Amino acid sequence: MAAIYAAHALSSYGGLVPTGFLQYDQLSYMAMAREYFDPVPDGNAWLTYGLPFSADYATPEVYFQPHTLLLGLLLELSGAQPGWVYFLFGVVAGLIFLRLAVALYCRCLDQRRDSSGLGLLLFAWGGGLFAVAGLATMVAENQWSPQVLFTHSERYDTWFLNLGRNLYYSVEAYYHCLTLGLLVALIDRRFGLALLLLAVLSASHPFTGLQFLLAIATWSLAERLLLRQPSPLPWWLPLGCAALLALHLGYYMVLLPRLSAEHAWIAENWSRDWSFEPTGLLLAYGLVGALAAVSLVRDALGQPRRRLLLVLALVSLALANHDLLLTPRQPLHFTRGYIWIPLFLLGLPALLRLLGWLSRVNMRWVLGLALVLLLDNATWIAWQTRNNLVQASLSTLLQSSEVRLLERLSRPDLAGALLVTAEPQLGYLATVFTPLRSWSS
Repeated sequence: MAAIYAAHALSSYGGLVPTGFLQYDQLSYMAMAREYFDPVPDGNAWLTYGLPFSADYATPEVYFQPHTLLLGLLLELSGAQPGWVYFLFGVVAGLIFLRLAVALYCRCLDQRRDSSGLGLLLFAWGGGLFAVAGLATMVAENQWSPQVLFTHSERYDTWFLNLGRNLYYSVEAYYHCLTLGLLVALIDRRFGLALLLLAVLSASHPFTGLQFLLAIATWSLAERLLLRQPSPLPWWLPLGCAALLALHLGYYMVLLPRLSAEHAWIAENWSRDWSFEPTGLLLAYGLVGALAAVSLVRDALGQPRRRLLLVLALVSLALANHDLLLTPRQPLHFTRGYIWIPLFLLGLPALLRLLGWLSRVNMRWVLGLALVLLLDNATWIAWQTRNNLVQASLSTLLQSSEVRLLERLSRPDLAGALLVTAEPQLGYLATVFTPLRSWSS
């Protein structure tokens, strides 16, 4: 992932200036971050901000996330460019994310095996069978264009279906710090810490917060009610999850639409049918799902952590496919590696046994299986590195004239003005790089 950022920083495409952002959506988080401190006519609210993409300076200040507040504070104190603040935040969050991934993996090892190190690599950077299917398509159709390699995965590329690819987004690295830390805390029976991390996660993201609140509430309640032996879980854990879930739904689904007509309009537009196709689901999780099924048959569910992982997998799969029963609300937003994590760890005993058996037969088979699992991320990272080095991407590279214009629009004497432009990209950039609001962003 560092290679992608290095390619972006070194890009000399048409003399454009790199911003520190890799993708169009990433700018929006820094637009939110600066809203905490950008002056407004009636003064800033305490710890909340207004919709940065509203043309109205009096837009209700009803939003809060811990990470956008931290990003805004870093931006305000450093005076650095927004993209590079976002990037450095991602570096720190990414290192913590990877360390927590190691911690979670080690806690899910029943015993150390010769293949444990390779298993950790596959947990972090393994993927599905999209690249293999793309290679098969290239051979079958005799088309040797790199685009054909991503034929089956293009719909899902930036939904980050496995674990390591989430480092591409600084904020996703942060969310994974919370979720991986939460799973480690639950396995270690540090339930107070787990509930605190759930609260922070709920405040950080509506989709991921809902996903983990439902999963942990379901698991903890089942552990209390269904186990015959006394449960080590305190009653206040499922009750605390239920209280957080009520607050979560109340804030996002009841309070925000009533406090802000603009938010109510946005919430209506969340109903997008971004969903899995059956082939995509099979290519993404078929292999790790099969290993998980084998392990569950052989090793059953005698340990609380295995029951926790199973509930997380089932809840995440249900949410990622809720379009089958309900009005779709961006079903793919519930992927982000949160199906991969429990399926891989549930199937870890079967995977390590398979790698051990293959190593005794022929090490080439071990390398072949590892290559298959690593191919999705290896090809995608190579392609993204190439793209960031040799071609421009909307809003991630700026013309020098755009840089000068944005600096001029940040002058104090323009405070409170409304930017009206026929260029949509400039309207969006202004929300990130200037204190101004834009008529169209």
